[in-house]
Amino acid sequence: MHSLGIGLRGCCTCAHGTHLLLIRCSSATSSLFRDFDVPADGGQAWKDSSAAAIAASGLARLGQLTGSQNYTDAAAALVAALAEGYLGWEGPQPVEALLRNGAFSVPGGHHSTGLIWGDWYLLDALSQLLPVANATCAQ
Repeated sequence: MHSLGIGLRGCCTCAHGTHLLLIRCSSATSSLFRDFDVPADGGQAWKDSSAAAIAASGLARLGQLTGSQNYTDAAAALVAALAEGYLGWEGPQPVEALLRNGAFSVPGGHHSTGLIWGDWYLLDALSQLLPVANATCAQ
């Protein structure tokens, strides 16, 4: 029994449900909205690159812990989407961060920015995915 009292079956059920939610919320957009249930604020659907990086990190870890390629593939797809459209040094308004378009507080006007936790989770996801892919990077 897990220390939370839910047991292994409960943990696996939770992991699977989380995976399905993240896939449902990200597959159509290649990123995650800042809020799973309310993706639009006055007609503007704010995306949050840090949410996608956090999800990718968690999915990569689930892939390692369970051996499920589905989790690993989902994590890799989110990281690829981030690399293709959210790198901080690319785009019309570069930011001093690895990722742009993070949303800290949309109601407070803090969106479309670089966030340190988004950068950290992107690197965490990459550090988990690269060994799985047996990848090497040129220096």
